[in-house]
Amino acid sequence: MKIVRPGRLAVAALVAASLYALPAFAGDVKVTKGALVIDGGQRFFRGKATDIALGSYGEKKTPVGQIPYLAIEKTLSPGVLGKVPIKITGPIAVDWSKVSSSDISAGVSFLKKGGGKGSLTIDAAKGAKLVLVKFSIAEGDLKDLLNKHATDSRDYLKKEGGDGRVVSEVYVAMEAELASSVTTGGSVSASGTSNGLQIEVAASGSSTTTTKVTLPPDTTFAYLLHKVKKWSNKVVDDMEDDRAGLN
Repeated sequence: MKIVRPGRLAVAALVAASLYALPAFAGDVKVTKGALVIDGGQRFFRGKATDIALGSYGEKKTPVGQIPYLAIEKTLSPGVLGKVPIKITGPIAVDWSKVSSSDISAGVSFLKKGGGKGSLTIDAAKGAKLVLVKFSIAEGDLKDLLNKHATDSRDYLKKEGGDGRVVSEVYVAMEAELASSVTTGGSVSASGTSNGLQIEVAASGSSTTTTKVTLPPDTTFAYLLHKVKKWSNKVVDDMEDDRAGLN
C-alpha cells in the first residue's frame, strides 16, 4: 500500500484550520475577582457581574481600593435588544485548575446542554468542562440602538455624563456541547422571556434544528462597558469601549 504524504503547504493549511476550529487556548485566559483577561491584554469587568445583563446601563463606580462595577439604572428590554444583531463568539477555554475558588463570585450560574442552570463552582467547572461564550452588540449597532430604539437610555447616558455606561458584551459559562451548538449555528435572533433575554440560533446548512438559550443576569461571568465619546446635541455621535483596569 502506497502512503501519500501531504506536502509542507498542505500540512500548514491543516494546522491552521485545526487552530481556528479550537477554542482559545486555556493558557491565554486568566480569571480574577475583578477581571477576565483574554490573550494577555483584553480585560473585561467582573464586579457584581451577577447583577449584569446585556443592555444594562447605569453609572460606573470605581471605589478606592475596591473592584469597579456598574451601578445599574435599568436594563434594556429583550424586545429592544432584538432590534439589532447580537453576535455570538467562542467557545473560549478556561483552565479552571488555575482559577481560585475565591475568585468565583457566589451566585453565578452556568448553562446546561439540556436546559436549565447549574451553580458555577470550580469543581462544577472542571467536571462539566465549562467554556465561555461571548454575546455582543457591535459598536455601530449599539449607537443605532440608543439613537433609534432606546431614547430613554440615551437620555440617561447624556444626563449621567462621564460615568454613564452601557453593557455591550457579556461572557457566559456553559457546557462545551451547548457552546458548540450556539457558536457554530447560522442565523441568530433574540426575544424576551420572563427569565431574561432568549437567544435562538438556527442550525447552519439544511437542518431545521434550533438551539435556544436564555441569559438571565446571574449567568453573566464578565462584561464589557461602552461609553459615549461624542455627542451631537442629544444624539450619540461616537462611542468607545471601556475595559477593566489592573485589579
